[in-house]
Order: sequence, then C-alpha cells, then structure tokens
Amino acid sequence: MTHHRIKHPSLELNWLPNSIRKGIPTPRLVVTDSNDYSGVFYHPTEDCEIFDMPLDKAPVIAISSTHDHFHSAVAHEFRHHWQLHNGLLGEGNGHWLHLFKSWKTYQRAIVAYFKTQPHEMDALRFERKVAPAEHQDMWWEWIVKDKEFPLVRFGQKT
Repeated sequence: MTHHRIKHPSLELNWLPNSIRKGIPTPRLVVTDSNDYSGVFYHPTEDCEIFDMPLDKAPVIAISSTHDHFHSAVAHEFRHHWQLHNGLLGEGNGHWLHLFKSWKTYQRAIVAYFKTQPHEMDALRFERKVAPAEHQDMWWEWIVKDKEFPLVRFGQKT
C-alpha cells in the first residue's frame, strides 16, 4: 500500500473549528490508497497494523484517497485526536474490523459500531456538525431507528 504524507497538515486542518484545534498538537495527515477504511487515527503508543509507517512521536490521521468524503473522514479522525488529548479515548478502541466481519449486513454493522462505542458516536456527531455528508444521514437514520442496541455513553461499560 502506498501512502503520501501531506507536507503541511495544518493547511488541510485549518477549516476545523479553532475551539477543537486549540491547545493540541497538529497530527500528521497521510493519504493512502487503501480500500479497507475511509480514515484511521493512530497515536504513537499504538502498533500501526494497517499500513507500514513509523509512528515516532506524532499522531497520524490516515485518509483513503478512495473515500468520497475527504473532509468528513478528516473531521471524524481528528475528533479521535481531540478525544485522546482530553482523556476520552482509552484502550480497547478499534475493534471495528471484527464488527464488520461479524454482522451479516452493512447496516447492522454500522449500527453496532456506533451505538456500542461512545468514542465513535461522538466522532460521528462531530463529523455531522462540521463536515456534513450524505452517508452520515443514512447512518444516523439507521442508528436512531434501531431498538436492538442500547446507546452506550462515555464512562458506561459495554
């Protein structure tokens, strides 16, 4: 897989609200050719399993060039960066691939993914606010109509 580091990520992130960018370091922004994800957030303490790239001391936001909604993916992954710096992103995040393989339909996987992971629901809400895209409306409708999964909030055990 190829990846291209953007030389000036601050220029690609300066459209995000100042209130969320203030006081936290600017992550590296990388564009990949992956079809496995639209965006991924890595912090330096994680193993980088999806693409081979050294994670020195800077967090990385990787966005797939095949994703139709670049800004919504950037907003979503940047929210995870914000969560990390505000003590809201803990261990055990990132079992998303298992969810998508275990559900029979894409819709059930999306609902389970967002309703059982508070950090993902928070990122979706932020993404919808600052970078609206059509797919978010569809996902939101599925999530709101779902009665099977309880909505888990920050600090609540799943």
